[in-house]
Amino acid sequence: MVSLSPAVTEIIYAIGRGDLLVGNTIYCDYPEEAKRVRKVGDLISPKIELIKSLEPDLVFLTLPLQRHVREELSALGIETVDVSPESISGIYEAIKKVGRLLGAEARAESLVAELKSAVDSLSSTRSKWRPRCYLELSPDPPYTAGGSSFVNELLEVAGGVNIFSDVKKSYFVVSMESVVKRNPEVIILIYEGASRDAVIGRLGFEKVEAVKRGWIITGLDPDVITRPGPRFVEGIRALREAIESLGSNRRSQP
Repeated sequence: MVSLSPAVTEIIYAIGRGDLLVGNTIYCDYPEEAKRVRKVGDLISPKIELIKSLEPDLVFLTLPLQRHVREELSALGIETVDVSPESISGIYEAIKKVGRLLGAEARAESLVAELKSAVDSLSSTRSKWRPRCYLELSPDPPYTAGGSSFVNELLEVAGGVNIFSDVKKSYFVVSMESVVKRNPEVIILIYEGASRDAVIGRLGFEKVEAVKRGWIITGLDPDVITRPGPRFVEGIRALREAIESLGSNRRSQP
């Protein structure tokens, strides 16, 4: 079996079937055991001949991103399965699907029950304060999450409101003018090397409430927030903690 999806790789290990993996991508870096599996390349251009040489009975991939990969593998007679969750409920279904295919249905059902319980608990303890947030997933070009995205759903459970939740797209490039116009209370930078100073120095951002207050969040692990796998609850908790820390500062201000 080969996994061309970091999220699916995490699911496979979470349900105890990591021993079946003979190949995965260079981005499949969790858990630690995943790093030691034969790497077949990146997400967009994996090494088809190498995958073939591993003689997998199944290859997990993500559509539409890897449609061309599926076509190449299918031409070689290699069976593929699309696992592309785009919501929390989609993650639950993905875990069950992988569990059925790998003979780990009981463990998959148990994992889903654990995750649902955690999400229910987080939802029921959400603060009444719901700050308007701008999520930035990359700075150049500035990429954000819309209302149809998995990340938008995580933010809602965590206690924030996405200023672009009305945009019915998953992810898209956004203009800085539109961010300034929507005037977020909190800016959350979800990528490695995020710089508060770089954001503060953007044209027009001195008018933004988040910049005025200094409410710019960095240092979050992008993988637990943007990767639709079983660690998404960690992502919600990280967002919740960061937002609530600002809420505490807000209450202490005169």
